[in-house]
Amino acid sequence: MTETSKMIPIRVLAVLALAAAACSVEAGNQIPCVEDFSCPNDYPVCVSGKCTAGTSSANASVAVVGAEGHAATDFLSGTVRVIVSARASSGVQSVALAAGSTNFTASTPAATPPLYAFDVNTTTLTDGDRQLTATLTAGDATTATANGTLHVDNANPVITSFTVAGGTSTTITAGTTTVISASFTGTSATATISDGSGGSVGIATGGSLLVSPDVLTSYSLRVTSRSGVSVQSGTTGQPSNVSVAVVGPASFTGNASVSPSSIQQGQNGSFTFTAPTFGSGMTAVVKDAAGATKGSTMTSGGQITVTIPTTDSSTTELDYTVVISNAATVPDSVSIPLVVHVGVPPNIMTFGTSTTITSGSSAALQATFVGGNGVITPGNIPITSGGTVVVAPTALTTYTLTVTNPTTSVSVSTGSGGQPANVTVTVVASPVITEFVSSTVHVTSGDAIPLSVKTTGVTGNASVTVACTQGSIAGFTIPLASGNGSSNPNPTAPTVTSTSTCTFTATVQNAASTSVFSRVVVTVEPQPSIMTNSFVFAVSGTSTAFFARGDAVTLNHTYDAHGGTATINGTAAGATSTTFNDIQFDTVYTLTVTNLAGASATATATATIAPGSWFLLSQNAAEARQGVTVTALDNGKVLIAGGATAAGTPLNTAVLCDVNGSCTPPPGTLTMNFPRAFHTAVKIPSGAPNNGGKVLLAGGYTAANLTTPTVTAEFYDPATNTFSTTTDITTGTVTAARARHIAVLLDSSHVLIAGGTNGTTDLSTAINYDAGTAATPTVANVGSSMAQARSNFTGTLLGTGNVLIVGGVTGNDTAELFNPSGSGSFSNTGRVSTTSTVEDKRGHTAMLVGGVNAGWVFVSGGVTGSGNGTASATQFLFKPGTATFTATANLRAARSSHAAIGLSNFNILLCGGTDGTSTLASCERYDPDLGSQRPTASMLERRKNFGLAPLTSTVLEQLASGGTDASSTTTAETYNAN
Repeated sequence: MTETSKMIPIRVLAVLALAAAACSVEAGNQIPCVEDFSCPNDYPVCVSGKCTAGTSSANASVAVVGAEGHAATDFLSGTVRVIVSARASSGVQSVALAAGSTNFTASTPAATPPLYAFDVNTTTLTDGDRQLTATLTAGDATTATANGTLHVDNANPVITSFTVAGGTSTTITAGTTTVISASFTGTSATATISDGSGGSVGIATGGSLLVSPDVLTSYSLRVTSRSGVSVQSGTTGQPSNVSVAVVGPASFTGNASVSPSSIQQGQNGSFTFTAPTFGSGMTAVVKDAAGATKGSTMTSGGQITVTIPTTDSSTTELDYTVVISNAATVPDSVSIPLVVHVGVPPNIMTFGTSTTITSGSSAALQATFVGGNGVITPGNIPITSGGTVVVAPTALTTYTLTVTNPTTSVSVSTGSGGQPANVTVTVVASPVITEFVSSTVHVTSGDAIPLSVKTTGVTGNASVTVACTQGSIAGFTIPLASGNGSSNPNPTAPTVTSTSTCTFTATVQNAASTSVFSRVVVTVEPQPSIMTNSFVFAVSGTSTAFFARGDAVTLNHTYDAHGGTATINGTAAGATSTTFNDIQFDTVYTLTVTNLAGASATATATATIAPGSWFLLSQNAAEARQGVTVTALDNGKVLIAGGATAAGTPLNTAVLCDVNGSCTPPPGTLTMNFPRAFHTAVKIPSGAPNNGGKVLLAGGYTAANLTTPTVTAEFYDPATNTFSTTTDITTGTVTAARARHIAVLLDSSHVLIAGGTNGTTDLSTAINYDAGTAATPTVANVGSSMAQARSNFTGTLLGTGNVLIVGGVTGNDTAELFNPSGSGSFSNTGRVSTTSTVEDKRGHTAMLVGGVNAGWVFVSGGVTGSGNGTASATQFLFKPGTATFTATANLRAARSSHAAIGLSNFNILLCGGTDGTSTLASCERYDPDLGSQRPTASMLERRKNFGLAPLTSTVLEQLASGGTDASSTTTAETYNAN
């Protein structure tokens, strides 16, 4: 067969028809063709399947077009109409079609030339590809042939199986599915399953599908071969059709029941089961707990009888199930559980015991039983086995327990038939302790403790137990007679060292063993105590101490009053210390400690008013002078010179104060040539050839804000009460002005001036100022500078003629000595330190001491550390012989920028300064012979950076001046050392 589509023969037919009619077609390259003979006269040449203009060279042509209505690839069966195309220029004489030796007849009706039709019976051919031969005989007797191929398949497909749920029919529950399976043979055969209502679905051989019909449904299977031959289930020789019936799911209305629903163990007889209502076609059976069917099939609402099985003491229930099933091949079912309770014959095992209770209390009745429900009478009180009920009778009552089987109504009761006895509850009155007392609640160790007790409703005696927080008292018994207790023979309190609380507990009981108790608490107090040597003054740690008049006196103490009281001279004492303000007289302080039992202990401490007092000068104008100099003159007066105002402006004024309390002249009258603050003032001895008795004032700040030192020096002459200028202290090779330096009188005329600050840098340079050996003072450099630049330090003339230099360098605790021999030189000596103390002091004081340690230098207070430093309370003694510093008693108050002066009894008076926060008015005295520190009266004004000078030796008065602020009320005040 030629490889043309089913549509080609139809197109060829149309073309040949046009040609036969000799129609003129204006459709070049548009008319399809097979060969030239299939083209019209106007376009006679077939090129690439399209008719076009030209001259045809064909004489004769024949072709097998194919089976009418089939594609070239189709498989064919039965008789088909095969079309042949034939044409010759001399005309067509005949056309024949054959397959081998088999010739085929022309079809009726015939086809229209140039097409010719033949009926081909494919059953005469064997299945497979079979060749056809077409033969054309032309009018001139010439012939032409052409071949074509038919695909022949007349074999019938075979249905090998067609089942539903494995058979030809099944019944399902509505809403469920079942499986239809099919298998068949036949090359490329296809199959469909139909349900008779027009619905169908394809299935492959060996396949299956699920169906879920709503009603009874029959299904058929049709299998069709590739050539169109088909077979149908349900026909002769084929499997039968399959059917699916549908029934409703299992269901019921109403209830299933069993009677009786409760039995006793060992009971015989039978159960009657009643089925609920269910639909037709459904059945019901009764199954036991093992799943075994009991009795016959039950009908809707019907009954069956089942024998009661054997039961024993372990059987408590019997489980049954009513199972209702529908008529489906795989039945749908519902189960209704039914339970038969199996009871125990009633029997009482235990029922409490008779007891006695206290009126108002209760008794617990406990019972164990089997086989029924328990009730206690009187009161009809229900109780469960193993349970407990509480009864509270007001009088003697007998209780009975009855247990009833709910199935058989059989009952048993206590008190009869071999059951336990009834229970009797007796009621008695409550015990009462009407009195349990001690005649005292506080006793001292070893004292007797009187106790007594009274009771009602009690049997037996009262037992007493004792619990003490310290020590112990043995328990004892108080005999009772007619409810009244006799007094106990006063137990002895234990010996204790701290407060002990003893709690006495008396316990009594009635016939019901109901107990009551009462308690008495007695506190046993030890003797009050004051720790040995604990009543001391805080300032000294001893029971004797010196105080300045007006001081606050703080006493430390350790005592134990054990809850009592502690007083000092009638004032309540603190816990660890007590302070008395403003002491004015020598006072003996007595600490009295009394415990709660009245015992007492005492200790005493004696405070003595230290000597010394301050007085205001009778004529005194208030002035603030920081960095002032205070110098004693030979005429008994004191020169107060320079200093800065509270705002920091240096003054050029001076004041003279005398022993009569007069400070003259009026402010501003006596003036220096230059304002000065933090300068030095040295009185030249009166025996000097020149300037004897005068005061040399050198350097200091001269401008506001205390930043610019001066290079000037001048003398104050007491004879003329005037100031005169002298040679600048920088004359010669000295290069810097200075303030906060030192000036030390070396002999009758020479003054060492060293260190200080030039306003920017601390200085190490020093000069020897000769004030009295020549008519005009001279200045010369010393042989060397100090090892350290120093400011705000001290220089002290030693008995050897050397000068001790201490402090003035932050972080440096070294000291040095100046030797005036020759041109003078400095050398390091010692450190201001001990093994435990190292201090880089500034703003401290230093002076020679007298007495047994004469010639030593006493260094006190100052600041230590970086920055502004911290006020220090440490004090040192420098021993020239060994060139070492040793620590001595500390100041009572840390202070710097203070003043110091020696008294006639070799004590050193230290006053004022600052503790780093506040300016101080307090003073204290150091005794170099004893190495001790004592208080003395405070100044009338707070002062720092001020001066002390002797005013008169006859009454041991010293004058303090300067160092106050804008709020001060005095310029100067005097101190009497006695």
